Amino acid sequence: MRRLAAGAVILGLATASYAAEPLKVYEPTAEMKQLAGLAGKWRGVSTRKMNVNTSIRVIAGGSTIIEQIQAENVPEMISIYCPMGQRTLLTHYCASYTQPRMATVENNKDTNKLQFKFLDSTGMLSANQLPMHDVVIEFGDKDHFRQTWYSAGGGAPFQVLDYMRVSGPLPRRWRSRRSLGKPK
Repeated sequence: MRRLAAGAVILGLATASYAAEPLKVYEPTAEMKQLAGLAGKWRGVSTRKMNVNTSIRVIAGGSTIIEQIQAENVPEMISIYCPMGQRTLLTHYCASYTQPRMATVENNKDTNKLQFKFLDSTGMLSANQLPMHDVVIEFGDKDHFRQTWYSAGGGAPFQVLDYMRVSGPLPRRWRSRRSLGKPK
């Protein structure tokens, strides 16, 4: 019983000291501000001749950005952006069942472009599987941007996506041959 009472006192003191600290306001980096400017709905076309619908949302008090990607005949994918010191971390939940993590390059001089370089990946089903490795986001005007994705094989881009902002609702999702659910 004494241990229980002592534990309750310690927990109470820890909670009180935590509650006494003022909540720090998140101050986004320049990179996160650029990405937050993309919040909204987008329609794109890829060099692989696929139509792509993308929705970008800013969550968690501006400290996280979620990009939902739905391409024709491909399961939905998610990219999550969050701060990592003065850099930005990107985790891409890919239709190839991998989760590559990339971070922006340091000392990027081009303010209209963010370059993400590969850190590591989870979800590799075999040693031969090549995850997405790098991505470059180029900011056009407020209604246009481009993503260039590179696979681990290097060389030419795996895919280039040109996006245009959509003002109304995105069309119904394309039915994926590999998805388990019905289109919404």
